[in-house]
Amino acid sequence: MTEEVKDNSIVTFLDDLASRSATPGGGAVAAITGAQAAALISMVCQFSGEIPGFDLIAAQAEKARMTFLKLADEDSAAFKLVMSAFKQPKDANNRKEKIQSALIQAAQAPRSMLKLASTLVESTSELLQKGNKNLITDTGIAAILIEATIDSAELNIMINLKSINDENYRQEVMSEIGMCRQKIKHLKEITEEIRESLNPGQK
Repeated sequence: MTEEVKDNSIVTFLDDLASRSATPGGGAVAAITGAQAAALISMVCQFSGEIPGFDLIAAQAEKARMTFLKLADEDSAAFKLVMSAFKQPKDANNRKEKIQSALIQAAQAPRSMLKLASTLVESTSELLQKGNKNLITDTGIAAILIEATIDSAELNIMINLKSINDENYRQEVMSEIGMCRQKIKHLKEITEEIRESLNPGQK
């Protein structure tokens, strides 16, 4: 895969993902999962008529979708920097400092994914309450994908955080993770409400 993620077909991306190559990997998958959630939010808005505020929700979702795609590429680039830092000779000048810098940079893209996904939670709630009921499953799937993005981004942050020595940085990031994870409860409530509404026994 030589082009940016947004310029590749789904088939090309999946072929590259399945190949014996370090990138793209889980970080890019997390970003694309977020992009898919944002795209579903946009679609539901488009099919819900002129509901006040939905134009803003759609605009936010479209901006998020493009940002997620950029983050997919940033994550892959940052991972390559980490690999390059670790490949330096062990007696190289500033090797440890370069590794620490690369690890912090590698944590940045998933941190951005985590926070960006969290901003979409309230939009999904609005779609559930006011959006086109014929697209209720699309709203539910958006909520599921947002949760998956938060979970996936957290894992990608933690794998880097484990090797980062800066205690203040670690505490700052763990605080961010905690705040974003609080949104998951609401996402689960959204999907459960949708699941119950689709129960054949419910009329």
